[in-house]
Amino acid sequence: MAEPGAATAFRDGPPARWAPPAIRIAGLACFVLYSFIGPLDVQTTIEALRGLDPGSWLLAFGFNLAPPLLIALRLKGLLADRGYAVGYGVLARDALRSLALNTVAIMGVGDLYRVNRLRVAGVPIGVGGATALVDRLFGIGTLVVLAGLFQAVGLGSAVDGVGVAIAAFAVVVAVVFVRFARSADGRLASLLRVPPPSGAVFLRSVGLSGLTVVAWIVSVACLGEGLALGVPLAAYFAAAPLVALASFLPITVGGVGLREAGYVLLLAAFGASPEACVALGLAQYSTLLGVASVGGLFFLRPDREIDAP
Repeated sequence: MAEPGAATAFRDGPPARWAPPAIRIAGLACFVLYSFIGPLDVQTTIEALRGLDPGSWLLAFGFNLAPPLLIALRLKGLLADRGYAVGYGVLARDALRSLALNTVAIMGVGDLYRVNRLRVAGVPIGVGGATALVDRLFGIGTLVVLAGLFQAVGLGSAVDGVGVAIAAFAVVVAVVFVRFARSADGRLASLLRVPPPSGAVFLRSVGLSGLTVVAWIVSVACLGEGLALGVPLAAYFAAAPLVALASFLPITVGGVGLREAGYVLLLAAFGASPEACVALGLAQYSTLLGVASVGGLFFLRPDREIDAP
C-alpha cells in the first residue's frame, strides 16, 4: 500500500555524509585531550569516581530508567490521538533501543530508528516522523520552561538569563534541523501537516514530560550525594535542565564533554570543584550506559525486522 504525501521523506532522504559523525568524534576527542592536558587534575576525578557510593549509583540508574518508559507512554498517547494504536510494550522496547543507539553511537541514529520502527508497526513514515518530532519537542520544551522558571525564581542565578534563552533556542534549532529536517531532505513543513494533539493529550504529554525531567534531576542529585559534592538540592534543579539541553547539541558522541562542562560551569557557583563536576558528568553517563545496555538486550531478539531503506 502506497504511503501518502511526504510519507517516504525519512526513508528517501539524502545519504549520510561523513561530516556530522566526524564533528561528534572530534568533539569527544577534544574533551579527552582537555581532560589530560588541561588544568583538571585527572587523578582527583578518578579518585572521586572510585569513592562513588554504589547504592547512589543504583538509585540513579533506576531514575534514569524511568524517562524512556515515560517517553514511550507519551508517544503512545500522541499516536492514539492520531488514530494509530501501537502497543505500549512495543514502544517501550523501542524507546530503550533508541536510547541505546543515541548513547553509544551518533546521537540522532536512535531517533531515525524509532521512526522506522513505527513504520513497521503500521504508522506511515510521514505521520511517525512528525509524531516523533512533536514528542521530542515536548521534552525539549519542558527543559526550556523549567530552566526559565528556575531563572525567574533565582535558582538559576549562576548564569545569565539571556544566555539561557539563546542557548535553549540554539538547542531547539539544532535538534529540529540537524536530526530531523536534514534526514527528511528539508521537507519538514510537509511532515508537520499532521494535526496537533488534542487538549487532553497535550496536557497529558506535558505532565509526562515533567515527570521525565524530574527523574533526570533526581538521578543527578543521587549521584551528587554519592560523590559527596556538598552542594544544595537547589543546585541540581538549577543545573540539570540546562546540562540536559546542552547534551542534546549534536557536536559530540552521547553528549560526553558537554555534560561535564555544563556541570563545571553551573555548579562552581555552589562551591563544587571542577574535578568533582567532571566526575558527576561521567558518573551520569555511566548510568546512561547502564540503561543503554538494557536497551541493547532487546536488539538480541527484535520484534520484527525493519525493511531496508
